[in-house]
Amino acid sequence: MILADSLTPESILIDPEGESLEEVLHALLDAMLTPAVEPETRAKRARDVAFGSQGEVVRLHDDVVLVLEVQEGVTRPRAGLVVRREAFAVTAEGRDEVRGARAVLLFLLPGRLSAFRGHAVPTIGRWVKEGDHAARLVAVSSPDDVLELPGLAALPLTDRLRVDAVMSPATYRVYP
Repeated sequence: MILADSLTPESILIDPEGESLEEVLHALLDAMLTPAVEPETRAKRARDVAFGSQGEVVRLHDDVVLVLEVQEGVTRPRAGLVVRREAFAVTAEGRDEVRGARAVLLFLLPGRLSAFRGHAVPTIGRWVKEGDHAARLVAVSSPDDVLELPGLAALPLTDRLRVDAVMSPATYRVYP
């Protein structure tokens, strides 16, 4: 599986409204999720993910953050991307000071984060840090420009899940 299998032009937003990670994630979830998901539910999910209580926020570069969220009903990773000309505030990094970013890549994942985090996050992080990829990413003007960035669409993502990625630990024990 490659990134292009998960990231479609419909899930790429260029310069949406929003001054914070929560607001841009809300716009992205509106674009990615079916209308059957209530607007209040999308707003709550965006808030929970933006503040790190559901999922994980990883800074890949000064201008680029990666957000991972486990979602029920997803059978393979789904990706969405927001790119803004102006920075938005990112508050979920466990720091007191608020740092900005201009791009956020969101993955809706099946199973646990660990299965995806171990393989895909380093792969995407290396691509962002190579050469001028981050600068070219935040300078795009259309979804097609994003998909034409050298090497981005072809980044390998693992589509194999290990058994422990979907297992739930037992909540009880049986003793002799």
